[in-house]
Amino acid sequence: MAQNSWFRTGILYFVDTWLEYTVFILFAGLIYVSWQFLKDENTIWLGLLILCVGILTLSLISWLIFSLIDIRYLLKTISENTKREIDINAITKQESKTLPPVPAEDEKYCPYCNSIIKKNAKKCRFCNMWLGNNGGNA
Repeated sequence: MAQNSWFRTGILYFVDTWLEYTVFILFAGLIYVSWQFLKDENTIWLGLLILCVGILTLSLISWLIFSLIDIRYLLKTISENTKREIDINAITKQESKTLPPVPAEDEKYCPYCNSIIKKNAKKCRFCNMWLGNNGGNA
């Protein structure tokens, strides 16, 4: 798996670098062509038009290509991070363990084991301890 990741990184770096150089060469060619039109007084407006439209077009195309590469990498990262399935039952069990149960009106907490017992109980049914002044253990 590690080999696949460095290989993929190398390929993406190569493609990214190749695209940058290609766009640079296209910009240089665009400037050269528009300069040829700008030298003549009769075609100066055509040269400016070619320069402006060409720069906008190349900028848009290069931005789209680099955005697609970045979005593809981002989506791949998101899909790898969300492959783990979330066990909702485990989460609800953990939440229910962290929240203490609330006793009803006729119940109270045992002072020894903190379990919910009846208010009029003399002995806790969970820890078998006597409650109140009855004295002694069971």
